[in-house]
Amino acid sequence: MAESSVPYLSIVIPTYRGFRTLSSVIDRVCTAAAGYDTEIIVVDDGSPETEQAHVRAIAAAIPAVTTLCLAENRGQQSASFIGLAAARGEAVVTLDDDGDHPPALIPAMVAALGRADLVYAAPRAPRRRPLRHLGTSLNNRLFTRWLGKPGEVPVTSYRAIDGGLLRRALARPVSYPYLSAMLFAEGARATAVYYDPQPSPGETTRTDRSRYGVKRLVALYWRLVLYWGPLRGIGRFLRPPRPLELTGGCR
Repeated sequence: MAESSVPYLSIVIPTYRGFRTLSSVIDRVCTAAAGYDTEIIVVDDGSPETEQAHVRAIAAAIPAVTTLCLAENRGQQSASFIGLAAARGEAVVTLDDDGDHPPALIPAMVAALGRADLVYAAPRAPRRRPLRHLGTSLNNRLFTRWLGKPGEVPVTSYRAIDGGLLRRALARPVSYPYLSAMLFAEGARATAVYYDPQPSPGETTRTDRSRYGVKRLVALYWRLVLYWGPLRGIGRFLRPPRPLELTGGCR
């Protein structure tokens, strides 16, 4: 993407039972992206129907917003994939629904795509539980050692992606889909921008913010080792690569 261009921008927001913070996040996204021709894709990951109705009502008030409501809960990454597959932008941004990711950083992230094709946004002093911090550290080391990620670049769920890189990654058959691994496997040139974390509205209104227990973190890291790390030859034998399922069963 040329550094001087103003790209068509897609912003993908996966959500699950997040309608209480979603309206504020969308308002802030619209303000931050006012200088771009923008589409906002909200993917509701199988929330109860009454809550999905709230999500649809929030989206209906803003012409730039498209809502995809999944019939069942499939997890944040699957919901993100479905939204990313629908994205048409030359630049695509993913962020969470709880207000932790500051939308005001979007212009800086998109501008950084002039010198890279993958930009992560990370807090300078992250507020992490010890288990989550350990999982993040292990993932970063694995991606650096086996997928060519620059060691100084942190992997987060707040990122800007060049549209061409994203579409190549989504078209790639994989044994185990994991977005950052798929992007690095396509040769992503990554950089990072940083922000000072602020208290988010989601911290007081959401009771299910972190469900990363020991078992879940161990299972995730094992899959990354098996399918994207030192055992990936065995992983591809056990589960041959196949195209992603990107339809999602939307209501």
